[in-house]
Amino acid sequence: MIDLGSFFENVWCQISRRLLWIRDPLLTQSRRARTPDSRPVRVIALYNGSCLDWGLNKDWVEYGVPWLLDTMQTAYDEKGFRRFMWSLPAGRLETHVPWPSAQWQLLDSSGITGTISGSVRQDLANLITPWLASHPEVHVIIYLGGVIKSAYDRETQGAWVPDPWCPRDRRIMHLNFDGFAALSPPGRNQIGFWFDNSSPTEKRRGEYRVVKWLRAQSLWGGMEAVANDNVNGDFSTNKPNADYVRRVAMFGVRHFFDPTVFDPPAQNAAIIRDARAQWRFDPRTSEVGFFLWGYPEQGPHGLTLAEGEAMLQNYHKRGFILGTYVKRWEDAIMRITSGG
Repeated sequence: MIDLGSFFENVWCQISRRLLWIRDPLLTQSRRARTPDSRPVRVIALYNGSCLDWGLNKDWVEYGVPWLLDTMQTAYDEKGFRRFMWSLPAGRLETHVPWPSAQWQLLDSSGITGTISGSVRQDLANLITPWLASHPEVHVIIYLGGVIKSAYDRETQGAWVPDPWCPRDRRIMHLNFDGFAALSPPGRNQIGFWFDNSSPTEKRRGEYRVVKWLRAQSLWGGMEAVANDNVNGDFSTNKPNADYVRRVAMFGVRHFFDPTVFDPPAQNAAIIRDARAQWRFDPRTSEVGFFLWGYPEQGPHGLTLAEGEAMLQNYHKRGFILGTYVKRWEDAIMRITSGG
């Protein structure tokens, strides 16, 4: 016997996803004022940039949530950071090696051995929530993938950006977001989300729908990289997409702002090419981040301390929010953002 409820739900979900490509959600979004957060971001790399052992940072595997909390506490006490991003593996590489993505339901089966309670999720609730309660000015961003098949599936092949209009997708979204959101103490909004790889136009539109849905739940949402329009067809004169920049927080890592750091120089739509254009933003009305990317195992990508600080200073003067994945740039960022 056909389950008519499931049948019509599937039909509606298919229609809803097609409507997204016809009608850009930006056209129906009011231009209400946002309050950008201009504080610098200390990214904590919970993966190491590789495809080995699911790409997990060895400290995250061996020491778990206590290490994560200690890393935040140190950056809070010694450097003055008040904003953090947990960069978990957010998909899978072209090698088809699965990563335990930043999905709440998968954290306990991701190979994290360093737990206190026996559960990563329980350790997060036991340690992070009380810490946030005693540090109300702190904001934690969960960096996760924008596509998903279910709340329990690491594979992204055949996955899609969840659609808030689709009941089935909403159930997936609640399973994926609610556990992280619950880490914020009651009555607080100290947890937010940043979506990986929002460069493809259709994917960006879908993820912006999710950001709007999060806002309706009183949650913060942002996207990576910075939405930009290809002007002449060869990606050499990309410019920011003002409609998105005015409405949603975005960030990019150095590689996408300056493709010359690739060998050979990258040629694709995700590249921002700001090194030539010298984009400027008003931090009072937009929240666009420039993050020096890298993982502890990979080093500083050839920048000396003086070169890195000069680069950070340049982006800060042009209205960018600064962030770093590694300790190497902490002092420079805090010096620059404090006016020192």
